[in-house]
Formats: sequence, C-alpha cells, structure tokens
Amino acid sequence: MQKIVKLSSLLITLALTGCTLPTTTSPEPTKTVKAEINTTQQDQAILEIEKTAQELQPFIFNYQGHQYVSYLDDEGPILILDQDTKQKNKIYLQAGKVIAVEYDQQWYLFNQPSQPPIKNSTKVKTYAQKLASRFNYNQADKEIDQIDTGEDAKLNYLCISKLQQVTKTKRVFRYTKNFAESNDRLTANIRLNGKDFYAMDCLIKHNRVTLLSLTKQ
Repeated sequence: MQKIVKLSSLLITLALTGCTLPTTTSPEPTKTVKAEINTTQQDQAILEIEKTAQELQPFIFNYQGHQYVSYLDDEGPILILDQDTKQKNKIYLQAGKVIAVEYDQQWYLFNQPSQPPIKNSTKVKTYAQKLASRFNYNQADKEIDQIDTGEDAKLNYLCISKLQQVTKTKRVFRYTKNFAESNDRLTANIRLNGKDFYAMDCLIKHNRVTLLSLTKQ
C-alpha cells in the first residue's frame, strides 16, 4: 500500500554530489543534507538513511548522460540517486526493501500499509527495485577478499564484473588491451552487445568499485 506526498509538503533537499570522469584519484563526493519534514516515523526513517549515507563510500556510474550514485551499507544499497541534466530521482531502502521514492518531483511512500494504492505507484516501485538490484553487491564483491590472484587480476575481475552487472549484459569485449594505470585504476576500450563502443574508466578502493565511467566512442 502506498501514499503520495506532494513535494511542497514533504521537502527534502539532498545534495550528494558525485564525480565525473576523474584522472587519477578515486571519487570523494562532498555531501550535505538539509531537511524540513514532519517528524513521523516514515520521515525519520528517510532522515536516518540520508544521515547514514553521508558516512559511506558511494559507487558512482556515469553512462549515457546519466549519473547513478549508490550508497551501500554492509547489506546492500540504502540510497540510490538517478540523475541527469533534467531531473534527480532518489530511492530509499531499508533491509533491502524500497520504502520511499522521490520520482519526477513527487514522493511515493511504500511503508504505509493503511493507505490505498495511488496512480503510478506500481511503475515507480518496479523502477526502484530494478535499480536496487542493478546497484547492489555482486558475486565478485562478495568473494574478492578470499581471492589471492594478484592485484591486477583482482582489478580486472572487479571492474568487468561490475560493468556486466550495471549494463545488464554479459557481452563485454575488449578491443584494445587493458591498461592498469595503478593497482586501483583500470582503463580500456570496450564493446558492449557486439555493437556499442565505449572508453571505460574504473576505479576501486578497498576491494570495491567506487567509480565506473563509460564514454561513447
């Protein structure tokens, strides 16, 4: 069951700025949270998620004019931003479940069982759940600490696995040699789905991919 709240009555301004394509350093976004909302249980949950996200290292994915920023705790994503030049959508999760979405400047609350369904809520929740799966931990994330294959092999494994996950394809081909710029940065020219060519830039930190950028060629 869901409840929609107009942006004018539930105002949350969240500025969690990520990075665009870097040169040599991993992203360190500046994070600021300001909020003016009612002190209901739902609102408090959203505030707690925002507060927790400030302490987390995000995963940032730049792709086809979109920037996705996923803040993950030990269990999975708690806050996901989907933003381009026209809009910013925000997805809030607790224990793996979507509890709220700010979508196209409207609020959808999914932790209100007493409320009847409202227009577009099913579409919005499905969209949010797909992004939550897309930007969750994958198998490489979960097992990398137990793998002892050298830093270059780890870098390749983490970056290519994350690339396959977030682009939703296993058809990843490298048509130039990978360049391990360091133990935590990998660049390569790649081809997705047999036809789309991109320059890839991937950064890792503490055995996690922190930034993945694909630039169309």
